Amino acid sequence: MMRSHLFFRLKRLSMSKVATLLIVFMLIVAFAHDLIIGIYNENYTTNDGAEDANDVDNINYNLGVLVVAHGMLGQWNERVKVWFNEEVFLPVPAELAFLEYSPGQTIESAIKELEDEGVNRIIAIPLFICGNSSHTPEVYEALEDAAGGEVEVLCTRAMDDDPLVAEILLEHGLKLCKGNPYDPRDTNIKPEDATLIFYGHGDAEEWFQNWVAIADSLKRQIENNHTFHFKEVTYCFMGDDNLKSAVESASGHPLVVPWMIARSSYSETDIRKEVGTYILTGQCEYDGQYLIDHPNTAEWVEKMFYDYENNTVWSNQVNQNGV
Repeated sequence: MMRSHLFFRLKRLSMSKVATLLIVFMLIVAFAHDLIIGIYNENYTTNDGAEDANDVDNINYNLGVLVVAHGMLGQWNERVKVWFNEEVFLPVPAELAFLEYSPGQTIESAIKELEDEGVNRIIAIPLFICGNSSHTPEVYEALEDAAGGEVEVLCTRAMDDDPLVAEILLEHGLKLCKGNPYDPRDTNIKPEDATLIFYGHGDAEEWFQNWVAIADSLKRQIENNHTFHFKEVTYCFMGDDNLKSAVESASGHPLVVPWMIARSSYSETDIRKEVGTYILTGQCEYDGQYLIDHPNTAEWVEKMFYDYENNTVWSNQVNQNGV
């Protein structure tokens, strides 16, 4: 009865009263939104530490993000730029830079852009497969030279064996099973009859074991998935017909998944050269989906930013301030 009574009372309201109620409601929503955003922005303009006896002035940090990618000839850089602009959303100024092959978008120019926006603490996030590779010292050196001690730079870990990466490889493998992998009635290849092969670039001998350790961890994570199980999970690296050998020795139907940041003519030529015949004849599945083609990669960037204090592995001011 009470609900019915309230309903009829609302029906008797004039249009002007209804409009007034709507305006009041919208003002409340707008106020709540501004309040939340104010609290949110305050959280990301940090003040490190209480006033020290030897340091009267505390440092107020305005955060910014610098995503560092390797860079490559051809369309690789452009694909990464599109991904960055369309998929990565952060509450602070953010720039993308390349270590190589992009004279117009260097680490130095990106840091300058962030400084011009008032940023004095930069969270550098390396969009690299391995955080302990031959490129790691190059990234640190480039960051240190570009910052010049004028701005603090904290560099996070690379993608490594983050669970988000394992999930990308798993889901890209499931897509190759065709049909709907989440519906057992609608699939051409059952995961339990397939071999997932994730294919990485690798590195020079001095650094190679670091890649192997990451690959082993990703392999275990995929194997330990409680929902989907492949007959076999394995990996290999570029060179010496490794991919062809992995496809030929697979115990299940081969599913080739690139364990690389983005598509390039270099990687595509290599894959097609080694297993192109198997792909064309249906003896191997491949669809050219790379890491940035999955939403987890943008989510990983955001994860590194929001938890940068627990993911920082290098700083240009570690000796002065610590990390």
